[in-house]
Amino acid sequence: EVGGDLYITEGLGSDAVTLSDVIVDGALVISGGNVTLNNVDATVIFVGSSMNRLVQVTATGNTNIANAQVQSTASLTESNLNVSAGGFSDITVSGSNTTTLTLDGDVWNVDMKSPSAVSLSSSGRINTLTMEAGGTVSGYGTIDSAIIKANGANLAIKPGSYTLSSGVTATINGQTVKAETAVSVTPETLSWDRGGKELDNSYDFKLSVDPKTLEKVTMDGKTLSEGTDYN
Repeated sequence: EVGGDLYITEGLGSDAVTLSDVIVDGALVISGGNVTLNNVDATVIFVGSSMNRLVQVTATGNTNIANAQVQSTASLTESNLNVSAGGFSDITVSGSNTTTLTLDGDVWNVDMKSPSAVSLSSSGRINTLTMEAGGTVSGYGTIDSAIIKANGANLAIKPGSYTLSSGVTATINGQTVKAETAVSVTPETLSWDRGGKELDNSYDFKLSVDPKTLEKVTMDGKTLSEGTDYN
């Protein structure tokens, strides 16, 4: 049992190292080597090389990794896991746009926070894929559902279901798909009696829309400004 953090450094190069029957109470930081985790428990691992060298990590036996933070080019593989083992549960990809994650495993969540690339093996499966900054997903595995929040997403694998944030355009299995920008106005309509004497002299309207999708509001060719009264 390691009471704090455990570092596997870039000095390994491409050499192999195996951790067996290890509990890491802190963070497991893997910056180099071909690392096998056999019967390893860790809440979080950070996988990343400052030189963007390929870092390979394999989970086997009764290994449970709650969250894997991928910060550079990496390969994550699940192999010969026990039935009760969780392997890699959640994966966050936060490296630069040159980062590529090769994934061979059955994972719960993959969150792409940068416009990076994920390659899924034929036996790989992602329950929920979240793309927050575009990027590409390729390979031959299975994606149960995808949540696409930014333009520039390109999925070669068609998810079982997907949702796009308002105004977002993506490419899925070679087809361009686009979400409609929905703007709600409250109240939707306004009625009054021109002959009535008791009338309000002003009315407030509220626009509800996803952030960054409403460009402008015009009336009679004039662009309106928020917080300004108009006749």
